Amino acid sequence: MVEGPVRRQLVCFAEGIREKRTFDVRLELAESGLSALDFKPAKSRRLRPARDVPKQAYTERAGPKVPEAVVPAATKKLAYGFG
Repeated sequence: MVEGPVRRQLVCFAEGIREKRTFDVRLELAESGLSALDFKPAKSRRLRPARDVPKQAYTERAGPKVPEAVVPAATKKLAYGFG
């Protein structure tokens, strides 16, 4: 990672991009001769699951909940690639 005044300049540049919230961030990086690798990625809060949502909701596939007894065995085999 870069140190000193160059680092300060990079931080100001990154904060300017963050405030703009536009899609031309890569273009600005390319024009300034910087790469996205120059910035230390911040941890995103959005990746953490909400506390009131059970963990099971994140591990299962998205879709309507169907009880096990309703799904025929042949469909299960096809769905998981065993058919």
